[in-house]
Parts: sequence; structure tokens; C-alpha cells
Amino acid sequence: MSRFLVSMAALMIATLAAVSGLAISAGQVGEAAPLDTAPDCQIPCWNGIHPGQTTMHQASAILKRLGYELLPRDDDPGINVQLSYGATRPATFCQADLSGRRFRDLVVRELVLRACESLPLGRVLDRLGLPDSMLPIASTLIFQEGQIIITLRLPICDMKPSPHALIRYINLSEIGINAEVIKQPADLPWHGFVPLWRYGQLYPNKTIC
Repeated sequence: MSRFLVSMAALMIATLAAVSGLAISAGQVGEAAPLDTAPDCQIPCWNGIHPGQTTMHQASAILKRLGYELLPRDDDPGINVQLSYGATRPATFCQADLSGRRFRDLVVRELVLRACESLPLGRVLDRLGLPDSMLPIASTLIFQEGQIIITLRLPICDMKPSPHALIRYINLSEIGINAEVIKQPADLPWHGFVPLWRYGQLYPNKTIC
């Protein structure tokens, strides 16, 4: 009798595993990773969306599988295409915005993730490492030559830079698209979480705030 029960239990487990596999392969809703660290999806890639490589159609399909739905918008008559997707369930990022251009396969040039849950800067720096520079006047931190830009909720100029500061947006883009951002006169090389007056001493000819 016990052998029969063990056999039945094993059969049920195998059946559940098979059904789960079929559900995933059929494109059912998955779980979005806050920040990818997989070998084939390093930042600025996010959940399989590679800025500069993934098409808008492919990115839209990925977002739908992750539980995001297309938000209403006005059609853009120009060459730029922007699509916004909202999360249909609680998520670290409640909105994902795609932007691209009407050429070739309409490749995603930029992906902007809006953090609606409390996402502290320190948690993200554990994955990304330290930024290259920051723009205090815009409350942004810049990584990888502008391919990754983090915007904080509160103005850096009103507080000391801190790993506890909460993130509002994470901007992921193909290389070169944010070249103008990293050339701003107020761009400051990163020297850690020190008071802004210290940055002022290091760079007296730059506008800090």
C-alpha cells in the first residue's frame, strides 16, 4: 500500500512539473526580475530586453508575459515611437516605457523603468557598482557612459547623497543615446557619499546645485 502511495505522489509531482513547464512555454505571465544579472542579460539589459538590439515588438511581448499592459496614448506622427506599459500586479517597477524609431525593425533605443515601491539606491549599487558621475542639479547618477541613468525621488541638492535615497526612475539605453547628458558642465565625477560642499571644494569651477 505504501509503495502505491509513493508511486502516486511521484506521478502527481511529475504531472505538476510538466504542466508548469507547459504554462511557461505557452507564454503565461511570469515574474519580472528587479535587475537582471544573468550572463545573457547584463545591465542595461532587463528581463531579456536589450536596448539597441531588441525590437519594439519583441519587447512588448516580453512585457506582456511579465504582467504589464499597454497604457492608452496618443499616436506620435513623427519618427519617434513611445509605448508605456503599466504593471497589472504589485511589482518593483510599476511602469515601463519603451522608445524607438520608425526604421528597420523598430529597435528599442531606450527603456525607462519607474520604481513605485521603495527601492533604495544602495540595493541597486550592490548590483551595478559605483556610478561614474552624477548631476546633483538633476538628481541623477550616471553609469557606463550614460547607458544607465538613475534618477532619485528627492533632490540631491536638498540632502547628502545617501545609499538610503529612494529611486524614481532607472533609464536603460543603447550606447551613445545619452551622450549629451554626460557632457553637461555640471557633471561631477563620483567621489562617494560625501556632503556636496566637499564636491564644491574638489570642483570649484563647476555648478553643484
